[in-house]
Order: sequence, then C-alpha cells, then structure tokens
Amino acid sequence: MGKPIELKWLVEGQLFHVVFPAALDTDIMRDYDSRLLQQLDASQNKLHFIADLSGVKVLPPLNILVSLRHPYHQQLGLGLTVGLTRNPVARFLIAMGTQLAGVNHRDFNTFNEARAYLNNMEGI
Repeated sequence: MGKPIELKWLVEGQLFHVVFPAALDTDIMRDYDSRLLQQLDASQNKLHFIADLSGVKVLPPLNILVSLRHPYHQQLGLGLTVGLTRNPVARFLIAMGTQLAGVNHRDFNTFNEARAYLNNMEGI
C-alpha cells in the first residue's frame, strides 16, 4: 500500500478534510472507504467533506471506485472536491460516481472556496 489518505476533522462530528496522495491504489481506496464508513456509522449528524484531489496522478481501477460503499451512506452530506478541474479523467469519474450515488457534489479550485461554500450552505 502506498501513502495513505489523510483524513482529519475540521469541525468535529461535521466536517472532514481529506487529502489524497498522488497515487491511489486498491488498498488505499479500500482503507479509505472503511475508515469513512466507521465515522459515518458512528455519526448522529450528516458528515460533510472537502477532498483535495489536486495532486492525484494515478487512479485505482474503475471497479474499485464503483465498489466504494461510503457514497451511499445515509449520513453522508455534501461532498466537495478541490482540484478536479486539473484532472479531466478524475473529474469525469467522480462526477459520474457522485451522480449515480446521489451525492451532492461540487468542485472548487481552492480549499478556501470550498470552505466558504460549505459555510454559506451549512453554516459550518
């Protein structure tokens, strides 16, 4: 397994900041899905996240992306991403996946833009 995905609270119990490494493999994505599901299962509130994908260069196989379970969790709130505009393949796959899962998704150029949007929409 390569460098793990960084997952930390920005607002405890409400908002995660997720930073993805340059290379995403099967093990990294399964670990991420498992860790996020644990947090979602334990949550009383909707959990939102800002995921920084700006440095991602290598994606896992498509079958791994579509097998992720956290996008379908009832406690998942807004899924905001940073940097997808720089990676057209990732942008397409994430947009397709979030649409199929019914996740409210939006991409931003910077973390600060995503944070301001979330503050405006959810008061977080």
